[in-house]
Amino acid sequence: MNKKIPFLTLMVLLSAGALAGCGGGDDPNEIIFWHTLGQEKQQLLNTMVAEFEELHPGYKVRASNQGGDYDALFDKIKMSLASGTNPDMAFCYPDHVATYLEQGKVVNMENYVDDPEIGFAASDGSHIEEGVTISGEDDFIEIYWREGQSYSTPGLYSVPYAKSAEVLFYNKTVFDQNGWPIPTKWFNDDDPNDLTAMFNLTRVIHEQYMGDSSFEAPLGYDSDENMFITLHRQMGIPYTAQGDTFAERYPFIDSAESRALIQKLKTIYDTGAVEEGSINKHQFITKGTNGGGYTSSMFTEEKVLMTIGSTGGTSYNQGPFEIGVTKIPQQNPDNPDTLGTVTQGPSICFFNTADNNELSIAWQFYRFITNALNSARYATLTGYEPVRISSYDTDEYQAHLAPAEPGEVDTIFRKVARTTATMQNDYFNTAVFVGSDKARTVAGSILTNVLTGVQSVSAAYENARTELSF
Repeated sequence: MNKKIPFLTLMVLLSAGALAGCGGGDDPNEIIFWHTLGQEKQQLLNTMVAEFEELHPGYKVRASNQGGDYDALFDKIKMSLASGTNPDMAFCYPDHVATYLEQGKVVNMENYVDDPEIGFAASDGSHIEEGVTISGEDDFIEIYWREGQSYSTPGLYSVPYAKSAEVLFYNKTVFDQNGWPIPTKWFNDDDPNDLTAMFNLTRVIHEQYMGDSSFEAPLGYDSDENMFITLHRQMGIPYTAQGDTFAERYPFIDSAESRALIQKLKTIYDTGAVEEGSINKHQFITKGTNGGGYTSSMFTEEKVLMTIGSTGGTSYNQGPFEIGVTKIPQQNPDNPDTLGTVTQGPSICFFNTADNNELSIAWQFYRFITNALNSARYATLTGYEPVRISSYDTDEYQAHLAPAEPGEVDTIFRKVARTTATMQNDYFNTAVFVGSDKARTVAGSILTNVLTGVQSVSAAYENARTELSF
């Protein structure tokens, strides 16, 4: 990024009587930060707030939980922007920022990155590449940072805080007992005995457990939306894109390949299904086909043997058996254009209702909570991934990645960390525009409704067309 004119230098000299932004109340040195962190994660954030305030006497950060649902936070922020009661900075997802950007409410943070007074410093985090010290924005995992520049308007409108990925949790105890391989791809229609293909393995497991009333399905997927989007990516089927027309933005709607993929999943879902009334009905289930219940719960209850879910929910996948963690299957692992693992987790955006002094404080707070050490601290305790490359080199994270010593507990969090450390080239971002959030919801509904028989493939796609047209 080119160096920007250092317009922030005078901001820190603003007097105590300067006007405060809408979110900061009457104290010009106080900022308000809205997030969705649960109790344990919030305690860690509060510790970081206290440390930041100690380093910056006079600065105050009011960080508050606004509920654990990102969409609910989005709705609350939209209402607060309309009433002028919004925070100065907040958790966000790219789809949300696209709306804030259209409303002219979110700040382009490019000028803050390189500002000589409060821009990134090597002390925040740096790493060595080919003998050269790399710091600043280039010390962040590239795809995480690029997400904030992926909007239709050029600029930097969100910055990464904590990122998660989807992994495959499996019952290693049962897998070892049966000698099953770990599935590394989804389909192998040419060789039904290739159990490294997920849907060959689910067929074999389904047949073995047929009639076991305590068993639900071989595989659970905790997000219908992610299953739809990920498999489209891996099969090379266009999902969404930025564009001016409906067809450009939502190419999957009229895609014969997309419809064929969903029909194929429906066939697999129904193959071997037993009579209604028995628990063991299908080769796989999703959150949508499970009535909205997370399949991670069924995994810990041993009703499914595998579940695909977010590393941000690692703690919900701990069961009374040995747990294995691995990458999700990749249909074409040698093709970088179709490597597909969804990366999620909150970023942070800043609202232009804050004045320059508040934005300066908010940016400095962001720098602090995402420095190499703090990003590593957050990751080790939560299952999320560090957002900085240098975080992986910290003593704390290296210890987290290390194999367990004899007699030492190899926690599920450590297994997740060792897995995701190998996955960064698999990640992808989807197109971001106003309406991309609705596309995601519609995609999940297509999969759920087709699998459950509520709609035919054709009807589901035509309903999706109608939904996206408004």
